[in-house]
Amino acid sequence: MSNILVRSISGGILVAAIILACIFNYAGWLFLLFVVLAANEWINITIGKKEIVSKFLFIGSSILFYLGLVFESQYILSIIALVILLLFSWILQMFSKNGSLKNLMSLIAGFFYINIPFCCVSFLQNNEWVTGISYLLFIFIFLWANDTFAYLSGKYFGKTKIVPHISPNKTLEGYIGGMIFCGITVLVISFFTTIPSLYFSLILVFLVSVFGNLGDLAESFLKRQLGIKDSGNIMPGHGGILDRFDSFLFASMVVTFMLFFQSYF
Repeated sequence: MSNILVRSISGGILVAAIILACIFNYAGWLFLLFVVLAANEWINITIGKKEIVSKFLFIGSSILFYLGLVFESQYILSIIALVILLLFSWILQMFSKNGSLKNLMSLIAGFFYINIPFCCVSFLQNNEWVTGISYLLFIFIFLWANDTFAYLSGKYFGKTKIVPHISPNKTLEGYIGGMIFCGITVLVISFFTTIPSLYFSLILVFLVSVFGNLGDLAESFLKRQLGIKDSGNIMPGHGGILDRFDSFLFASMVVTFMLFFQSYF
């Protein structure tokens, strides 16, 4: 089976799962699975696959933190999870033969890098952009559109490299092309349905495009620093969960902040 076909099948399954989860309102549980998988990948690539105690601590505290924020709004539970991570990570590194400040920082940085964006799922899923389309699904629709047309724009028009030392194939023309198409998509949708605010939606699309691309570059930077090609191999042809959700990790936080900002004012 060709790599393109394998990539298309695994990518299609993920897309279908996310769309169905958003429509039938079980995104919280699906993204809990993604948190567990992403946490496992983080320990594997930063500390090592054999660090079972670190992995158990990291995944366990991530689950506790996620459950506290997403399902029950039990913020004290999330605070406990954070305290457990900080305290026991420090103790673990002190008493471990291979303990180091680098490993401690990896645990703390990874916890925030993974959990904060994924915990935005609850707020994004519970607020609709248009009828039947939550802000969570909104983000993915435009991230997918941006990726597709950024690739096409870069392939046919790309000349100006952005950060070739991190991602040699990313071009300014590709990014602009993806962003323009996302803006056009919003305009088309606005003709067929009522969106809350065209200007606000265009701002959100701009932010999704910009910070989605930054998230992509951040993951590329991380992998180059670690000397790896993919964060995992759970998705044939794509890599790991961190590889596939790199754009989402940054974009979800920015959109959540903008929605809080809008509701406050």
